[in-house]
Amino acid sequence: MKRRKLALPAIESNSPGVATTSRAKEQQAQRREARLARYGTVMRHHQSGMAIRAIARLTALDWRTVRHWINAGGFAERAQRPPAASKLDPYRAYLAHRWREGCQNAARLYWEIVSQGFNGGGGIVRQALQPWRQACAITQQLRTAVLRAVPCTRRVGCWLMGRGTASLTNDNKRHVQRFVQRLGERNPQIATIRRLSLDSLT
Repeated sequence: MKRRKLALPAIESNSPGVATTSRAKEQQAQRREARLARYGTVMRHHQSGMAIRAIARLTALDWRTVRHWINAGGFAERAQRPPAASKLDPYRAYLAHRWREGCQNAARLYWEIVSQGFNGGGGIVRQALQPWRQACAITQQLRTAVLRAVPCTRRVGCWLMGRGTASLTNDNKRHVQRFVQRLGERNPQIATIRRLSLDSLT
C-alpha cells in the first residue's frame, strides 16, 4: 500500500510557531512606538533650546543617544537582523522529505539526523516540526468539517423519499427542505422521483 505524501509549510529557523512569531512582532511594534515617542520628546526639547545633557537627564537616556538622535536628522529605524543560522539548517531538506513520507515522530527524526552528524538537542527538532504539526491539525479539522457538511448518498435518498428528518431540529429540517428543493430545481427527474415518493406515503 502506497503511503500518501503530506503537504507541509516551510520551517523557519528556530521558529516555535505562528503564535510566538506574531507575539514577537507585536512586542517589536510596541518597542518601536515607545522609541518613536521618546525621539519626539527629545526633538521637542532640542527645538526649544534645551542642552543635550539636560535632555538626557530629563528623558533618562544616555547623552550620546540624545546627541545621535539630534544629529541623525530623522528617526532612525533599527536594522532588521537576518535570521541566525541554525544547527538544523543542513538537515531541513531531509526532515521535510521524511515528513512527506509520513514520519512525524520527532524523537525518531532526531535520532535519524544524529546518525547523519547532527549535534544539537532534541528540543530544536520538536520546535522546528511544530508549524508542520499545526498545519496538519488544521488540514484535518477542515477535512472533518467538509465530510460532516456533505451528506452521504443514502441520507439524501431518504430525504428525497420524505424520511429521515423526524429527529432533526426545525432549523435542520428547513435546511434539508431547501437542499432537496434545490436538487429538484437542478434535475427535474429528482423532483419527479420525490413527488412520486411523497404521493406513495399519503
